[in-house]
Amino acid sequence: MPTSSTATTQQRPIHNNAIAWCVVGVVLLVVAVVLLCYDPVGTWWMPQCAFHSLTGWKCPGCGAMRFTHALLHGHPLEALSYNYFLIVMLPILALVAYTGLSHSQRALRWSRWVYSPAFIAALLIASVLWTVIRNVVGSI
Repeated sequence: MPTSSTATTQQRPIHNNAIAWCVVGVVLLVVAVVLLCYDPVGTWWMPQCAFHSLTGWKCPGCGAMRFTHALLHGHPLEALSYNYFLIVMLPILALVAYTGLSHSQRALRWSRWVYSPAFIAALLIASVLWTVIRNVVGSI
């Protein structure tokens, strides 16, 4: 039995981890089904990008729903044309989700890197650079 308070705060019940993974799985499944059934371009009720509406510029995530819709329909090249940045960001987002939801020693080691100020700064710089490049260069 652990005697220090830090050891007890790091231990989490296994059922909370399983519930979190189930919730994430259900949400992803619902989003996938909606994007499989409805084209974001022709659907009025799909959310629009607030950044694009306010500035006229595409944000780093603009095209994500169209990207997912095309990918779910088996059109990877069309998906890529909507947002090249997502190809880089999807594995990183998966890693962030893994480190946030998993309580394994491996996830703990990865989380030290994923949540480091240097990594977060690199992601912010990459996002800003991508935003400028895709809006200044043209239709990327």
